[in-house]
This record gives sequence, C-alpha cells and structure tokens, in this order.
Amino acid sequence: MIKFFNVDKQYQQDREVYLDLADRVYSSGQVINGEYCRKLENSLKTRTGRKHCVLTASCTDALAFVGSTYKKYNSVIIFPDISFPATNNGFSRELVDYKSKNLYVAVDKNGIIDLDHLENLLHQLDNQSCKVIVVWVNLFGHTVDYDCLSNLQQKYSHVEFVEDAAQSIGASWKSTPSGAMGGASCFSFDPTKNLGAFGIGGALLTDNSELAGVVDLHRRPHTPRWINHGYNSQINEVDAAMLWWKLENRFDAWQQRRTNIAEYYINQLYEYVDVIEPHKNCKSAWHKFVIKHSNRDLLKTKLKELGVDTRIHYPRTLSGSENNFTRNCLSLPIYPELLDSEIEYIVQSTVSTVKLLS
Repeated sequence: MIKFFNVDKQYQQDREVYLDLADRVYSSGQVINGEYCRKLENSLKTRTGRKHCVLTASCTDALAFVGSTYKKYNSVIIFPDISFPATNNGFSRELVDYKSKNLYVAVDKNGIIDLDHLENLLHQLDNQSCKVIVVWVNLFGHTVDYDCLSNLQQKYSHVEFVEDAAQSIGASWKSTPSGAMGGASCFSFDPTKNLGAFGIGGALLTDNSELAGVVDLHRRPHTPRWINHGYNSQINEVDAAMLWWKLENRFDAWQQRRTNIAEYYINQLYEYVDVIEPHKNCKSAWHKFVIKHSNRDLLKTKLKELGVDTRIHYPRTLSGSENNFTRNCLSLPIYPELLDSEIEYIVQSTVSTVKLLS
C-alpha cells in the first residue's frame, strides 16, 4: 500500500539527527521554551518577514488566542465554507459568551474564499455596529489572490483579517510569503503538514506587537507574578528543535520535490480528471494534491484495492451542507519521500480506474 502520509519515512531518513537533537534537549534540562524555540521563532520570522512569532501548542490554539484578542460583543466572524473544522471551532471558542455570529462565504472552484462574495458581505455589514473579523484559509497550500485581498484590507481598514496558513507554509503570492498576509497569520506543525513535528505545535506571526504580547500571555498558564491568563499552550523544546532543523536543512528541497510531483500529476492526469490548481501568481506549497471526479467514492474504493491510499478533504462544508465540491474532491498522496516508481503507479492506477468508470 502506498500510504497517504509520510511521517515514518521522514523520520527514518534523518533518524540519527532527530535522536541527537532530542538528547541535546533532554541533557540540557530545558525542555520547554528554550534555545530551540527561539531559533524556530527567528527562522519563521526571517522567512516571512514578520516582526513577531509566538509558538503555541497547536494552530487551533493560535487561532483561538487571536480570536480572544479581537473579541467584542456582537462580533461577526466570516469564514470560507470549505476548511477543516478547527478553523472556525478554534477561532470561535473564545467568543462563546460574546454573542458572536459566524457567517460563511462560498469558495471558488479551487476551494479558496470567493473574494467577490466576501466584498459583497463586507459591504452589507459596513453600516452595522458590530466587530467584523475575516478568517480566510489558504486551502490545500494554494494562497488567496492577495492583490485582491489587500485591496479589501485597505478599503475595510476597520475589519480584522486573519490568515489561516495551516496548510500553506512555503507558499507565496508573487513576492509575499504565506505567513505575512493579514494582520495575523497562523501556522500548523501537525505531523501531516509540510513542516511537521513528530508531536504537534503551531505559531502566530504578526507585525502587531500588542497582539503578539496578548497571545504570548494566553499561551502561558501564569506570569512571574503568578497572575493567571489562560492556557498552558507551549510547544515542547524537542519538537521545536526538530522543526528548526527541518526548516533550515530540508524544507526547501522538500518543497521543490512536492512541486515536481504536482507538475507530473497535472501533466499526466489533466485529460482524465479535474485538478485543483493554484492561481498563476501563486507559488503553491502543495500540501494536498486534489482532483475532482463525479464518481469520487467509487474511485477512492478502486484505488484502495489497487494499493493507493487516498483521503477526502472535506466531506461537508463548515456550515454543515454538501455540494459538488465536497462530493467530488479526492486527495492523492503527495510528499517528498514518494519514490518515482510510486508516483508513476499512482498515476497509472488513477488513469486506468477513471477509464474503467467512464
């Protein structure tokens, strides 16, 4: 079986490095919030051009802490209708008692928030006395049209814009990297992400020192004065060390490999299935490679029988409905450790199955 995820293969390739890093951390006795956390924060700031980086236990927590900072009574939070549930659940969890209202915007054919629909909604809300927050998602590693989004940010300067970049580290729109879009950006270091920990973690990136300070307080259970602020949401030092090493030594090559695999998939599959591709101005992170087929469920079953593991992202919208996007999308394996022979087999299996279903 060609597995959908690659955590074990990635570990084995640099096993001795990871074991050495773990030994260094444990031997130091500084297992939380130490030297490697600072190194990781600095590397992320350098890559994104951000002034501040705050590490958290997860991207969900990072989103939640941003939501807590922005919260006001009668807040309206706008989300794209396609994403992982942590996007809206995490962001909204701190606003339960603030009478916040979630609104969902349709996505375009590639799953990115429809900016025309978003602008119409912002226009409708413009004269209402409510705090408006927009959370958009760079789905599958493809970024939003940041030129258009920047225009909206300037036009609606009173609205808070938050980039859910859980799937898009390494992506960019023209010269703007993911992680540098919006007033706040949140990364995920889940093991399945392009830059994944063997545990879990997340990060907030921002140029807003006040926001960074508040999120930093939220992630700690107390200050030196023993004043409680919220949560114990801190990435452990071993995960930070491994993430930092991956980012500095492997990440760029991994991203190029993902791009090469995606280009091969597109070239071989475009005649047989619809492929979700990025905008021409987007350099995708290729966190997922997603195709569409009207008989998606049977295609998935047949590929499994042929030894190809796939995933469905996502079976329902955040608002709880189904549509052609949720019914037709299927994700194929894409990770740097795939062998060329495995990539060719995935393509051959997909093409032969689609022909059979025609």
